[in-house]
Amino acid sequence: MRYFIIISFTFFQLLFSSYNSHGQNFGGNSWNQRWRQINTDTVRVIYPAGIEPQAQKVANMVHAITKNHTHSIGDLQKKIDIVLQNRTVISNGYVGLAPFRSELFLNAPQDPHQIGANWDDVLTIHEYRHALQFANSRRGLTKFVSYLTGQAGWGAMARLSIPDWFWEGDAVMSETALTGQGRGRLPAFYNDYKSLWLDSISYNYQKARNGSIKDFVPNEYNLGFLLTNYGRVTYGDEFWRDVIKDSGKYRGLFYPFSQAIRRRTGHSTKGWYSEAQTYYKEINAIIPSTRDAVVQINKVDKKQTFTSYEYPAITKEGNLLALIHSYKRIPAIYEIDSLGHETKIVTIGRAIDYYFTHRNGKLLWSELGNDERWSWETYSNIIIYDIEQQARQRLTHNSRFMSPDLSPDGKAIIAYEYKPDRSGTLVIISSENGEVKKRIDNPEGYYFSYPKWSENGQQVVVVARNVHGLSTILRVDTQAGIMDALMPFTNHQIGIPVEAGNFIYFSASFSGVDNIYSLDKETRKIAQQTDGALGSYHPFVNRDSGTIYFSRFSSLGSNIFSISPWNVENKEVDVIEPAEMETYSYLDLDKEGSDITEAIPGHVFKSKKYSQATKLINIHSWSWLFADPTFEWALRSNNILNTFALDAGMRYNSNEKGWGYFTTVSYAQLYPVINFTYGNQWRSFDFSDHEPIDPNDPLINSGKIYWRETNLKAGLLLPIDLSAGLYKRSLNVISNYSYFSNNYQGELDDFSFNALENGITLLNRRVKARQNILAKNSQYLFLVYKNDIGSSDKETYARQFHFDSEWTFGGLSANHNIMIQAAYKSDKGDGYRFSDNFLYSRGYGVPFYDNITKFSANYHMPLTYPDWGFWGIIYLYRIRSNVFFDYSRTLFSIESSNTESTQLYNSAGLELVFDTRLFNYYDFSVGVRYAHLLNDDFYNPELKNVFEVFVPILRF
Repeated sequence: MRYFIIISFTFFQLLFSSYNSHGQNFGGNSWNQRWRQINTDTVRVIYPAGIEPQAQKVANMVHAITKNHTHSIGDLQKKIDIVLQNRTVISNGYVGLAPFRSELFLNAPQDPHQIGANWDDVLTIHEYRHALQFANSRRGLTKFVSYLTGQAGWGAMARLSIPDWFWEGDAVMSETALTGQGRGRLPAFYNDYKSLWLDSISYNYQKARNGSIKDFVPNEYNLGFLLTNYGRVTYGDEFWRDVIKDSGKYRGLFYPFSQAIRRRTGHSTKGWYSEAQTYYKEINAIIPSTRDAVVQINKVDKKQTFTSYEYPAITKEGNLLALIHSYKRIPAIYEIDSLGHETKIVTIGRAIDYYFTHRNGKLLWSELGNDERWSWETYSNIIIYDIEQQARQRLTHNSRFMSPDLSPDGKAIIAYEYKPDRSGTLVIISSENGEVKKRIDNPEGYYFSYPKWSENGQQVVVVARNVHGLSTILRVDTQAGIMDALMPFTNHQIGIPVEAGNFIYFSASFSGVDNIYSLDKETRKIAQQTDGALGSYHPFVNRDSGTIYFSRFSSLGSNIFSISPWNVENKEVDVIEPAEMETYSYLDLDKEGSDITEAIPGHVFKSKKYSQATKLINIHSWSWLFADPTFEWALRSNNILNTFALDAGMRYNSNEKGWGYFTTVSYAQLYPVINFTYGNQWRSFDFSDHEPIDPNDPLINSGKIYWRETNLKAGLLLPIDLSAGLYKRSLNVISNYSYFSNNYQGELDDFSFNALENGITLLNRRVKARQNILAKNSQYLFLVYKNDIGSSDKETYARQFHFDSEWTFGGLSANHNIMIQAAYKSDKGDGYRFSDNFLYSRGYGVPFYDNITKFSANYHMPLTYPDWGFWGIIYLYRIRSNVFFDYSRTLFSIESSNTESTQLYNSAGLELVFDTRLFNYYDFSVGVRYAHLLNDDFYNPELKNVFEVFVPILRF
């Protein structure tokens, strides 16, 4: 029963804490950031000083959408706070609840195939659509639960009733309908499903919805857009508005979304999904898989797992260089010889994307960097690698340089520099020391992608997007700064350009499929070089032979192909804009509206300073939380900038069967996080459950004792980010002062004392691939010391020293891991002991000791990937095993006889862990454990074999 309770409450914890899956960084902005606001009846835009034009545009766009473009989702609205983040190079955004707000990260992605159009516009439209979705889901039972629990319950109920593919697919539909691009008009967005259809691969609805660790399954964005479009095409523009209305109400209670679809279509969700698949397969049935004379270069005929080969380049020896990554391997650059043998050259660290360039034996790319304290300040630093010397150098620090390319003479690097004030431009950097030699003026405010040096080293070709999101290829004179557009601006997506002779080669979406094209620098004519059914990208031209190398997508990952110049038809291209192409005629977009990006009202809203004390107390939820053995219910408050948090409520400890109440306050605006906690809790300890180690100790033989403990704690937490290269490193330093007052029932004397707690936690986690269970070569260290600094009746009352560590290594196979754990705890107290969170040998109860030493060895490996679901209740991704051995040794001092008692607690066994998704949304792992006890359990000597249910927690 206890294990059922643990799993049940853990699920409900997930239920009420997963409403904001993107997460909000607590105290992520620097204390010296100055904020302003545009506050209307519809939206409050909070933005850093200096970027008001972007804030005004966001406010105008939200008002325009609210007024004219909500028919397909519903008329319910709720004012939202939108925070603009301009100091991070990460391109993203989210809408979350608890509290209800949105954050937009303003740096556009370098790869235009990710989203297209003007980044600010598409991001605003997409995320505000999520805000409207949340508002229109708050009906019926969802609304009732929101009264009972606040925004936490609102978000949980909405996510539970409405599938994730609808949230994202409907938002992609909105961005496509209201701009000239959007992902619905990007051929790259269709590669995933087209690759499956071409290979006659079909997944059932459960697998399509939940994904897979084993197989390539398109994500919720791809699936959602196709399904939401099919719903509109087949059943009208109001179809989804009514489905969401019924789902939020939980009309029918069980499977409300599926019932809402059946009510309107006569099909179950499964049947309706199959109908949609048939519809799209028929549209794409006439497309052959290969229409050009290409040769596959990487010698992999049948891959055992999804593996991609990207960014081809040719060395002076004639070998192929490529970035390779798979579900088993993290991204690295490999050299592939003529026989197909692959040799790893270097592994790329954490990166926004894994684009690299090669010239004269040097590799160049950018890696992600982090501010040591402020998590919303991230960087993009240039890395240069000498292949012959096997030497890696980080050229720049705390910079925001992207897509670097080395000049022909090897002395200079061209890159795009993102600036928080939105004045990004091209920069020329020294390849010796990373010093900026020149910034090229950018008066038109272009956003640049993938700059490449010309053969003469005097010019650069680069993809440029203007303020409306239209793209072209520019030729830039690096000396004079003159920019020449080599083709008209277009809504089509243009990929990496490369110059060879009189031509510039690049990928583009002119045919409705991304293919490789050439641009004649003199005549400005564009000719198609490849003609594939799936996207072709990353061209590289061998200047000696004229052979074009490129990567092409497939259902098993991208492969490297080549095409010889004499096999190319050189079909001249007349560019037709995406909105006018027959390719996208099946999209139901007209009823939603039209391109609003060039007709946004130019109203100038009043702007004023935003005080960080605004809504400092912002109670958004009142909900349960479970962390075994503690259950709690609390009011929860976070301000909009997420620098002040407050929880206040009741708490129950199932081990000690005692209720209490508590308040916690955290303030993260300064360099250290300031924490304050007040708690008042009934506690108990039953000595009768323990064999009396010292029969002369009256306390141990006193039976069960009860006391009321009051605790005041104030402290500092210093979160430090030391991430670099392959490793995400976090160091947390804590220092707390506590006051304890204990009031006993019975004959024991009351007492109070003061205590200090000082400690560090270090997590050094390596990048891992999708199927890897643990990140190899990673470490976790925990060290804390608590001590009494003077009690009311004793000079030294209690002290505790706790050390814990975990170390991971690779195993016999790519997805196998060895984990070694080492821990030690000394816990002494004359009548009082600090709280206990030690992980004891598996299978045993909690021993009685003064100090304990523990070592564990674990071998983790996957067993099978079922990809099987049951009625939408549970979906099973993977079953994995862990073989373990635990060694523990305890020591207890018996003062009355001045002796020490030692005891061994060794066990060995097997764990089976089931990685699942509950109710098609909440990722959850649960395990069953068999432990064989190699020594007597102190309290139950007859016990030898123990079976347990547990919830695994993996730090790596």
